[in-house]
Amino acid sequence: MDLSGSDLARNHKWINDCSFSEFELIKRKNDLKQLIELYPHLCPSMIEAAWNFTNMHTEEELQAIIKSKDFEKPSTKQMGGVFKAVTIEKNNDNNI
Repeated sequence: MDLSGSDLARNHKWINDCSFSEFELIKRKNDLKQLIELYPHLCPSMIEAAWNFTNMHTEEELQAIIKSKDFEKPSTKQMGGVFKAVTIEKNNDNNI
């Protein structure tokens, strides 16, 4: 099956969601390579997210975030839980 001329051909070009300039993209690629080598125990996508965040904010904004310590406050999300009751219904497909 030849799909070379069809609309199903994939676009493998990376999308620049953060609107970085060409210079910033080159710097980003080099920095990420070094950071991943320095911190092999960290997830590369988390390193990438941290790099994007720090480079999209000014030094003053980053210092304000650090001083506010919002990231140290306990989460308001429910973490985990316990089932109080569970109902299991028989499937009519006889696969159970």
